[in-house]
Amino acid sequence: MMLKKALQNFKDFGLGVGSLYSLNRILSIAGIGGVYYYRIVAQPILEKKQLPSHRGRQIETRWLERDDPSLRMLPRPNSVLTSRFDQQSRCLGAFIKDQLVGCLWYVEKCYREDEVRCDFLFSDQIDCVWDYDVYVDPQHRIGFVFLRLWDDANDVLYQSGYRWSLSRISGFNLESVRAHARLGAKDIGGATFLTLGKRQWCWSTFFSGLGYSPNMNTYPVMEVRVPAELRQDGSRPNVRSLDVVK
Repeated sequence: MMLKKALQNFKDFGLGVGSLYSLNRILSIAGIGGVYYYRIVAQPILEKKQLPSHRGRQIETRWLERDDPSLRMLPRPNSVLTSRFDQQSRCLGAFIKDQLVGCLWYVEKCYREDEVRCDFLFSDQIDCVWDYDVYVDPQHRIGFVFLRLWDDANDVLYQSGYRWSLSRISGFNLESVRAHARLGAKDIGGATFLTLGKRQWCWSTFFSGLGYSPNMNTYPVMEVRVPAELRQDGSRPNVRSLDVVK
């Protein structure tokens, strides 16, 4: 049974990624570490909406501040939420009858990953934001919550001058990879992390060599850029900070 599952993993992922997936399973079961294989994607921010105007009318969205009581409905530790607001992240929440049913997060200039130790830096990409942790309540995943969140966030971001949303997705989650591709996301690189206890090693298309983090206080920095060939006209529009978006 285990051999059959392992062979299926190699069939799904290929030899290289399949080996990383198998190693992650071994380390996770043993409780000594893990392997994180990320694809970094750039998603165009467009004026055109994904959701027809007559769909999802009962869904309302608004930006949440750090003291918003609705955040207590999220399955996220308070320490994680505090860290996100400390790095100036913004959270857009989706509501049905005053019930928080989904949210997504954006940050400018630099994103500090909270699954591994890494800073994704894109401060020179003035028309880019980083989106992460798109969450939809399980009872509402078959519906229009995600698309309403995506459309309303993109509307504000586009009007503010942003044209690209960067993010990382797990290369082990083929469904997520395909979903991002359907939305027009472009794969611009990758990063792999190996953790053993507090020690962490990483390698990436965004820097040469092997990154090593010996403790919880050291963070490798990866500078992420949208390739020039993806920019149709090379323009970099005037951008208003997300701090003024309400």
